[in-house]
Amino acid sequence: MPPTVTISDPLDGSTFSPDTPITFKGAAQGGTSPYTFVWSSSNDGVLGSGDTVVAPLTTALKGGSLFKHIIELQVTDANGLTGTATIEVYINGETLLPFVVK
Repeated sequence: MPPTVTISDPLDGSTFSPDTPITFKGAAQGGTSPYTFVWSSSNDGVLGSGDTVVAPLTTALKGGSLFKHIIELQVTDANGLTGTATIEVYINGETLLPFVVK
């Protein structure tokens, strides 16, 4: 049986400011240890490895819109069996104020 994977932090649906370091925490049960953990974002690619990773996420939107990232934690056990867990997190779009000349 592949490992059962959970993401405990951040909570699914959390919102962050652009370029803010975010702590991602996960765990695996079952399968055969040791485990290999790899974190990735649907927009930024690989974020790091290990059960805990700290990484910022990018935004491509302006004007206060939310930019969705699907975060995946993939865990492979000693037998090569893989389990995954996913969450969605959102990054606030940067609000740019107009330049005013007086």
